Amino acid sequence: MYRNENLAALLCCAVMFFPSAPTSADVLGPGRAKLKRDYIASLTAQTGGQLVLLPLRDGRKISLTMQYVFDGEGIRIKRQRDDSVCVTFDRLKVAVAGLSQDAMLNCAQLNACQQVEKYVASLHAVDRPEKLELFEEFAYRERIPGYRRIVQRMKSWTSTSMYARQWVAMYQSYILTFQIHEIAHAALAHRPTPRPGRLLQNEAEADGFSRYVSNLVGQSTSPSISVLLNKLREKKVDLGVPGACRIEALATRLPEWRSKYFPEDRRLARIIRAPARAATALDRPFEFGLPKPEARYCRDYSAAFRSGMLKAAELVNLQTGLQVDNAWSRKCR
Repeated sequence: MYRNENLAALLCCAVMFFPSAPTSADVLGPGRAKLKRDYIASLTAQTGGQLVLLPLRDGRKISLTMQYVFDGEGIRIKRQRDDSVCVTFDRLKVAVAGLSQDAMLNCAQLNACQQVEKYVASLHAVDRPEKLELFEEFAYRERIPGYRRIVQRMKSWTSTSMYARQWVAMYQSYILTFQIHEIAHAALAHRPTPRPGRLLQNEAEADGFSRYVSNLVGQSTSPSISVLLNKLREKKVDLGVPGACRIEALATRLPEWRSKYFPEDRRLARIIRAPARAATALDRPFEFGLPKPEARYCRDYSAAFRSGMLKAAELVNLQTGLQVDNAWSRKCR
């Protein structure tokens, strides 16, 4: 059934939990062990889907079918015959990114963030769900410095209500960012392109659109940077063009970002005001070993990111109605 929602209520999470291999009971606490079992069960569940309808202020209604499968293909976008858009997410790929952000959230409590890069690399080397590990399992298996302390402190930390609140908020923000990014491509009439310059323009605009909407409802887009961490290193690209630019725009405070790139832009300053929210480790991306980019490297990306935010401000507001069907069974063509 459809239900009408205010954007501030957020998009409903899809079933996209993360798997991992069996491990000794002395490594994971009860809550984390259950979480792991749920991840495994969700990956083997029947393909799930959502239908999201977003009416825009210009009279258009964006229709997206989002389906979650297990096929090793990552994220794919295809326009349907009725001009709606289908976005297919591979559950394993999304699970890897989710486990990366889980480690980024928890490592700050453990004084172990210097190990996140190695952990993320190990996740991306996995080809089967049962081989994935939670962060403390990786620490135990690799005997990284202080692994016994990490295992014990994780048991203590993950049993607290603060951990539960932060984890849920992190995961909701993560799903929201992914979904709004894909909605943005449809809303901004982006088309697939082989041209690097146009591709960068489209991705940066969708990032800006997503950042604006998330900011509007007081949510963080910083969990989404977990998707970028290993991609940057796998491709051995210059982190300043544009990987670190993207991480900076998605994870740092918007007033700081604006002051660095568009200090005189009063229109931009007006639209980025949002309710205050508690910061987490994910809002400090450059503590994970990434070099902060110089402004000159990010000129093109930042201009398109700003464009995406300004376009979003014209198309979306807090009164924009959102319709979500979480039991959508129609398959993409």
